[in-house]
Amino acid sequence: MYKLIITLLLTGMMYSQQKVEMVPYMLVPSIDECGVEIELMHPVTFDGMIRVQKEEVKQIMFERVVYELTNQFASNDVFMVDGKSYYLLRIPYTGVSWNRDR
Repeated sequence: MYKLIITLLLTGMMYSQQKVEMVPYMLVPSIDECGVEIELMHPVTFDGMIRVQKEEVKQIMFERVVYELTNQFASNDVFMVDGKSYYLLRIPYTGVSWNRDR
């Protein structure tokens, strides 16, 4: 009986945990009126998304970066978008851009 209960608990814990994807970002100086631009390194989950969904998730991540920067108590939290878990990781600006278009 105990083996059955332990087996059920362990399998429930294994299947209830989701993978959390880390999304690195950095604040890059810009010429705009704000003076700072957010640059995201695209998550792996973007590969399977259609373009419209990708843009919406990207916009949500930009808003989440601003939220975490303005509310220090909310930083370093895992958040969910479309059933996938993400964690924002701030990388210091080193003068090198991740954007290949620049």
